[in-house]
Amino acid sequence: MIHLQLALAAEAKPLRLFWKMRQLASTPFVVYQCERPWPIRLIISGSGKTAAAAAAGYLQGMHPAEHAWINCGVAGSTHWPLGEAVLANMITDDASGQRWFPYMGGKQVQASGSLVTVDRPQTTMRDKFCYDMESSGFMTAVCRFTSVELIRVVKIISDNHEQQANALTAADISDLMAPVPALLQDHIEQLHHILNMETEHPELENSFTKALAQFHFSHS
Repeated sequence: MIHLQLALAAEAKPLRLFWKMRQLASTPFVVYQCERPWPIRLIISGSGKTAAAAAAGYLQGMHPAEHAWINCGVAGSTHWPLGEAVLANMITDDASGQRWFPYMGGKQVQASGSLVTVDRPQTTMRDKFCYDMESSGFMTAVCRFTSVELIRVVKIISDNHEQQANALTAADISDLMAPVPALLQDHIEQLHHILNMETEHPELENSFTKALAQFHFSHS
C-alpha cells in the first residue's frame, strides 16, 4: 500500500478527485482510499509536525504492515518559482536541528532541494531552502515503520517573494496541487515496485535493511 500524507484538505482535494478515492474515516483524521491504478491510502493530518506524526501513526495502525510513504503539500521558498515541484533531499527540524536524508535513488523526475520544518509560517526564508511545518514530524514517525528507500517528500512551492502565504486561498492551494497526481506517478510506480519486490523476495528486503543499517540517514 502507498500511504500519502497531506496537511490540508485543499491540498488533498485534486488528488482524491483524480484517483476517485472513497472516504474511509472522518475522525480523528480524514482518510481516503483507492485501489486503481495503485492501492493508495491518503490521510489529511492538519498543520504542524505534531499532527503529522500523529496522523502517520494512525494510518500505520489501520493496517500494521510495511508500506511506502509520501508526504506531499505546499511549501515556501525564495529560491524556487511558484508551482515548482521539489523533491526533498534533506529535511531539517528548525527547532531541534535533527536532519533526515531521504533515499534519492532511481529516476529523478523533478528538482531536488533542502527542506526546513518550522513551528510557524515564515516571513523571512534563507535562499535555496524550502519551508514547511510538517515534514520533520512525518519523518520522525515513518522512519519507525519502514526503511528509508520507501519514503519520499515532495513539495510544491506556494509562496515566495512574489506571493505571500497569508494571501493564499484554499482554491489557490488546490490549483497549485492540480498537477501533483501526474508528478507523483513515477514515484508511486517506483515505490510500488519496491514493495512488490520485497513481498515476492523477502531475502532482498533483509539484505537491503542490513545494508542501510551501516549508514546514518538522520543527524541531530
